Amino acid sequence: MTETDALLILNAIPGLKNAEIIQLIRLCGSAQDVLAADSERLVKHTGLSLRLARKITRFEQKAFLDEEYLLCERFGVKIVSCFDSAFPRLLRHIPDCPIVLYYKGDITLEDDTCVAIVGSRISTIYGLHIAESLAAQLAEVGLTVVSGLARGVDSAAHRGSLKASGRTLAVLGCGLSQTYPPENKDLMETIALHGAVLSEFPLKAAPLRFNFPRRNRIISGLSLGIVIVEARRRSGALITSRFALEQGREVFAVPGRIDQPTAWGTNQLIKQGASVVLSVKDILAELKLPLRDSLDKGTVAGHKTQGKEKTGACIPLPQSQQMIYDILGREPLHIDDLAVRCQKSIHEMMGPLLQLELQRLVKRWPGQLFSKI
Repeated sequence: MTETDALLILNAIPGLKNAEIIQLIRLCGSAQDVLAADSERLVKHTGLSLRLARKITRFEQKAFLDEEYLLCERFGVKIVSCFDSAFPRLLRHIPDCPIVLYYKGDITLEDDTCVAIVGSRISTIYGLHIAESLAAQLAEVGLTVVSGLARGVDSAAHRGSLKASGRTLAVLGCGLSQTYPPENKDLMETIALHGAVLSEFPLKAAPLRFNFPRRNRIISGLSLGIVIVEARRRSGALITSRFALEQGREVFAVPGRIDQPTAWGTNQLIKQGASVVLSVKDILAELKLPLRDSLDKGTVAGHKTQGKEKTGACIPLPQSQQMIYDILGREPLHIDDLAVRCQKSIHEMMGPLLQLELQRLVKRWPGQLFSKI
């Protein structure tokens, strides 16, 4: 058994906190030594409760590792621990740092300069547009965009970065053998090709409600600052903002209409002292990051104005994409109606639709609506 194997086992034991794992390793010498100790020794020398000590000693170690590594191979997942040099630099120093990260894709030095964009799952067209636009502009200046792959603002942020050929990191509240929400399967795979999908949870962990606040601390921990685009009164984005403050990160908020429920959280954050975002320049100035010439020269709809903008399908498209593009018009069409007209299942539609989005030929709207750009 390697030290990484031992860390994976400790990470998978229910009820054992990261801080307790670190303390056990310090007292015993290594994660392998923790697993080699009997429950009486763990209780006597580390102060761990008998209940947790017995969970450690009775854990089915071999069966867990065999299944975990099979799943890693099946889903193309890699592992890095907080003791490895490849572990994200900013994340290593937060309170309650993850012991291990599972990831699909690649973690690179570029990810030392990340900005998170998060917000409401039930978002407005305005919120989706702003999230996508800000993400694209941040990507254009070389920043990695972090979010949580959730519906609404999170998905728009990932798409904005991808459309600008940038890097993006998606942090999940479940294991990487799961896809949540399920309709983001194609987006998740695309992110893994242009960044990474990350989780601290074992591969089969379900997307349980209490996992998402833990996920949120990683989103903020990876980032220099977080941008809240829309947030209702009980939005998870507000939890992320609290983690960010505890971690010493900058908190930014996009103002919204005072009669709009999705703007309640962002307007409250601004009242409490969050930095107001009126353009991407506000983020870069506060974080003291360089501004590229492309932003100084202006943008159109939040994207680069370099050369001639693509306004239609100027190059041949695969048949599956061309059929969708020909059917769509300027008015948004629901995916159910689109699937009927294409005589395809909704599942078959998702991949071609995502590719059309990334080529800036199709726009996704709230409620699974799509239109030509």
